[in-house]
Amino acid sequence: MPYSVQSNGATFEVDFNPEYVSSEDDILMSIGDVTKSHIEIRATKAAYYEGGSPIIQTNYKAGERIKLAFVFNRVSEMTNDSGLIYIINNGILERAAAKGAASVSDNNGKIIIGGTNSSIRVYMIRAYRYDIPAKSELDNYMFDNVDDIDLISRNDIYGQSSSITYDGLLGKQDVITIEGDLSDILRNAAAKNNATVNITRVSNTDSSKNFTV
Repeated sequence: MPYSVQSNGATFEVDFNPEYVSSEDDILMSIGDVTKSHIEIRATKAAYYEGGSPIIQTNYKAGERIKLAFVFNRVSEMTNDSGLIYIINNGILERAAAKGAASVSDNNGKIIIGGTNSSIRVYMIRAYRYDIPAKSELDNYMFDNVDDIDLISRNDIYGQSSSITYDGLLGKQDVITIEGDLSDILRNAAAKNNATVNITRVSNTDSSKNFTV
C-alpha cells in the first residue's frame, strides 16, 4: 500500500550551517521535485513550496548553525493540527500554514546539496513517516545540541510552581515590565488618557539602557 502523507503525516529535520555565503539567494539544499511540493534551503531563509509558490517560510542568519523541522500534520478530525504544516526553528514552533499534508503531492523527489556561490555544512538529516508533535521537536533539538547543558541553563526561567519568574528572566535577557490598569487603554475607552501605567526596562548587559516611564 503506498505511503500517504495525508493519512500519516511526515516530518523532515535538517541540521546545518550556511558557510562562505556570497549570495543570499543561493539554494544550498532542495528536497523534493522542484516542479511540485518541495523544500528549499537558502543562505538566510528556508521555505516549503508548492510548485513555484512559497507556502511557508522562516529566516535565520548565515554562518550560524540552524536546525529546522518541517512537520506535515496528517488530516484528522481528532486534532487541532489537522492538515497544517509547521516550521520549527531550533526547537521553537515559528510558523504555521493552513496547507500541509493534504496538499503534498510529491514525496519521491531528490535531495540536492550544494549552492552555486555558497556552501553548506550538514550535520544531520532525518525523515519520519509521521508528524512529530511540536513539543517533541524541542526535545529532539535539545538532544541533538552539543551544548545542551548550557542551553538548558539559558532557558531555566521557571519557578517551583512551573511558572515563569521575573528573576529568572532578568538574569537571561532584557526585561520590560508594565504595571497599572490597562483596561481603559485596551478597550480604547474615552477615559484612556487618565490611565496611569508604569513601564520599566532593565538590561542585564548595559545599565545605561535602563529606564522608567
